[in-house]
Amino acid sequence: MGGLLDVSLFTIGLTNGGSAGLIYGYLFVWIGTIAVFTTMAEMASMAPTSGGQYHWVSMLAPPSCRVFLSYITSWLVICGWQAILSGSGYLGGNQVVALIALNNPDYVPQLWHGTLLFWGFILVAVFINTVTSRALPKIEVAILVLHVVGFFAFMISIVHLAPEKASSHDVFTQFSNGGGWSSQGLSFFVGLIGSVFAMFGCDSAVHVGFLLNIQIFMTENSPQMAEETRNAEVVVPWCMVSATLLNGAIGWAMVIAVLFVTVDITAALESPTGSLGFPIIDITYTALGSKAGTSVLIGILLFMTAAGAISAMATSSRLIWALARDRGLPGWRLVTKLEPKTAIPTLAIIITSLVAILIGLINIGSATAFNAVISLSVSSLYAS
Repeated sequence: MGGLLDVSLFTIGLTNGGSAGLIYGYLFVWIGTIAVFTTMAEMASMAPTSGGQYHWVSMLAPPSCRVFLSYITSWLVICGWQAILSGSGYLGGNQVVALIALNNPDYVPQLWHGTLLFWGFILVAVFINTVTSRALPKIEVAILVLHVVGFFAFMISIVHLAPEKASSHDVFTQFSNGGGWSSQGLSFFVGLIGSVFAMFGCDSAVHVGFLLNIQIFMTENSPQMAEETRNAEVVVPWCMVSATLLNGAIGWAMVIAVLFVTVDITAALESPTGSLGFPIIDITYTALGSKAGTSVLIGILLFMTAAGAISAMATSSRLIWALARDRGLPGWRLVTKLEPKTAIPTLAIIITSLVAILIGLINIGSATAFNAVISLSVSSLYAS
């Protein structure tokens, strides 16, 4: 994920850490992520396979526990990517709810509103990954272009039009412990959660040649498995490292730019959109002074969130397919079947989308419970 989506995850960092905590915390997470994915890229250069982590464990673990550790790792990876897919849908759905609240002050948000929109994002991802799968590489090129163009459009607009700006002293030295933790240090580390989630996803290239098709989209008709990509031992690790560097740089620049136009952090967090978890909408509206302009810029973030859901579904479904191919799932004979014309694992896509939809039901009862499930699942990805 990363890049423009980082500003959608401001709430935790602003509350726990403040502006300075968010800046240095993001940098801390970025450096750690580079270290993690550089190591993974080295393993991908050795064995580029859609199984990724669990395949490498099978190769490197002692023979006595190889099967057990590989199987546990496979489920950790799948749960982690399932959480990324569900988190993308949740993030997009509730951003739409917050944007409606900005444009319609009389609107009263309900938890089920966000869940319905969550499902909408999941269904869009299903549609792109199945019906328009042949155009997927070209869609990814368009997403990459919009990502870069949207970065400049968003950053230049808010920085240039903001009537007031925070001082460098406030931005780079002001810490906060809004969560009421026992120490500022603990608050800082709690605030890292948003940055950690924003940095997920760069191992997508290991599991499916989704990003790789940007390089070869003129000759390929559908997303490939990583092992089917030409010169995979070079292309796969190159995509992983370059995506981590590019998204991290764009995200850090966006974080700093947005914090400079956030004069009153408390007011942003307590605004109608801030109370829904998206102070970035109030910050953007304060900078632009226009609801229409704010809707356009937040629309770019929504588009990138949808793009993240599309990528997460492609990756999650390929992981399910890979584990079934290795006979690690019940009914593996059915799950491994591919569409004859497009080579798309349709049943794996259906499985991952149904799981995401069922997870979304938790949000109707309790957003806190939903976030707890997502947090545990996300932790499993790094545990892998």
